[in-house]
Amino acid sequence: MFKTYGGMIIHLERGTCGDIDSTDLNKLAAECYRWDQFIDADYRDELLDDGDTLYEATPFMCPTCDAAMSKLSSLFQHIESDSCAQTLDEGAIGQLRRFLRSRLG
Repeated sequence: MFKTYGGMIIHLERGTCGDIDSTDLNKLAAECYRWDQFIDADYRDELLDDGDTLYEATPFMCPTCDAAMSKLSSLFQHIESDSCAQTLDEGAIGQLRRFLRSRLG
Protein backbone atom coordinates (compact mmCIF):
# COMPACT_ATOMS: atom_id res chain seq x y z
CA MET A 1 0.00 0.00 0.00
CA PHE A 2 1.14 3.52 -0.81
CA LYS A 3 0.34 6.62 1.21
CA THR A 4 -0.37 8.66 -1.93
CA TYR A 5 -1.36 8.01 -5.51
CA GLY A 6 1.68 10.01 -6.63
CA GLY A 7 3.88 7.69 -4.56
CA MET A 8 2.48 4.68 -6.37
CA ILE A 9 3.15 6.34 -9.74
CA ILE A 10 6.76 7.08 -8.69
CA HIS A 11 7.16 3.40 -7.85
CA LEU A 12 5.84 2.37 -11.27
CA GLU A 13 7.94 4.99 -13.10
CA ARG A 14 11.10 3.46 -11.67
CA GLY A 15 10.35 0.22 -13.49
CA THR A 16 11.33 -1.98 -10.58
CA CYS A 17 7.90 -3.55 -10.23
CA GLY A 18 6.80 -5.57 -13.23
CA ASP A 19 6.96 -4.53 -16.85
CA ILE A 20 5.75 -0.94 -16.41
CA ASP A 21 8.04 2.11 -16.31
CA SER A 22 7.87 5.85 -16.93
CA THR A 23 7.81 5.52 -20.72
CA ASP A 24 4.83 3.15 -20.54
CA LEU A 25 2.96 5.48 -18.18
CA ASN A 26 3.73 8.51 -20.35
CA LYS A 27 2.43 6.75 -23.47
CA LEU A 28 -0.74 5.73 -21.67
CA ALA A 29 -1.33 9.27 -20.40
CA ALA A 30 -0.92 10.57 -23.97
CA GLU A 31 -3.50 8.02 -25.18
CA CYS A 32 -6.18 9.16 -22.72
CA TYR A 33 -8.91 10.96 -24.64
CA ARG A 34 -8.69 13.98 -22.32
CA TRP A 35 -4.90 14.30 -22.78
CA ASP A 36 -5.19 17.91 -23.93
CA GLN A 37 -6.16 18.97 -20.42
CA PHE A 38 -3.00 17.66 -18.70
CA ILE A 39 -0.39 17.30 -21.49
CA ASP A 40 1.15 20.18 -23.41
CA ALA A 41 0.27 19.62 -27.09
CA ASP A 42 3.88 20.35 -28.10
CA TYR A 43 4.99 17.13 -26.37
CA ARG A 44 2.16 14.69 -27.08
CA ASP A 45 3.67 13.18 -30.24
CA GLU A 46 6.96 12.52 -28.43
CA LEU A 47 5.13 10.79 -25.62
CA LEU A 48 3.12 8.67 -28.05
CA ASP A 49 6.18 7.77 -30.14
CA ASP A 50 8.62 6.68 -27.46
CA GLY A 51 7.12 7.68 -24.11
CA ASP A 52 9.89 10.15 -23.42
CA THR A 53 10.71 13.79 -24.07
CA LEU A 54 13.83 15.84 -24.39
CA TYR A 55 15.81 16.50 -21.22
CA GLU A 56 14.23 19.11 -18.92
CA ALA A 57 10.93 19.10 -20.84
CA THR A 58 7.73 19.76 -18.95
CA PRO A 59 5.03 17.89 -20.87
CA PHE A 60 2.55 17.57 -18.02
CA MET A 61 0.39 20.41 -16.75
CA CYS A 62 -2.21 20.83 -14.08
CA PRO A 63 -5.64 21.33 -15.65
CA THR A 64 -6.65 23.73 -12.89
CA CYS A 65 -3.67 26.05 -12.41
CA ASP A 66 -1.54 25.26 -15.52
CA ALA A 67 1.58 24.45 -13.44
CA ALA A 68 4.03 22.53 -15.65
CA MET A 69 5.78 19.31 -14.58
CA SER A 70 8.36 16.99 -16.07
CA LYS A 71 6.89 13.71 -14.78
CA LEU A 72 3.46 12.18 -14.47
CA SER A 73 4.19 11.44 -10.81
CA SER A 74 4.96 15.13 -10.27
CA LEU A 75 1.56 16.02 -11.68
CA PHE A 76 -0.17 13.70 -9.23
CA GLN A 77 1.95 14.92 -6.33
CA HIS A 78 1.09 18.51 -7.22
CA ILE A 79 -2.62 17.66 -7.24
CA GLU A 80 -2.34 15.88 -3.89
CA SER A 81 -0.64 18.91 -2.35
CA ASP A 82 -2.39 21.97 -0.96
CA SER A 83 -0.99 24.17 -3.74
CA CYS A 84 -3.92 23.59 -6.09
CA ALA A 85 -7.69 23.12 -5.98
CA GLN A 86 -7.65 20.18 -8.43
CA THR A 87 -8.56 16.82 -6.93
CA LEU A 88 -7.63 13.29 -7.96
CA ASP A 89 -11.16 12.12 -8.66
CA GLU A 90 -12.70 14.88 -10.73
CA GLY A 91 -12.44 16.13 -14.28
CA ALA A 92 -9.64 15.13 -16.61
CA ILE A 93 -7.43 13.86 -13.78
CA GLY A 94 -10.17 11.56 -12.54
CA GLN A 95 -10.59 10.30 -16.09
CA LEU A 96 -6.84 9.78 -16.42
CA ARG A 97 -6.77 7.71 -13.23
CA ARG A 98 -9.68 5.57 -14.43
CA PHE A 99 -7.98 5.16 -17.82
CA LEU A 100 -4.67 4.10 -16.22
CA ARG A 101 -6.49 1.63 -13.96
CA SER A 102 -8.32 0.10 -16.94
CA ARG A 103 -5.10 -0.30 -18.96
CA LEU A 104 -2.84 -1.47 -16.14
CA GLY A 105 -5.31 -3.82 -14.50
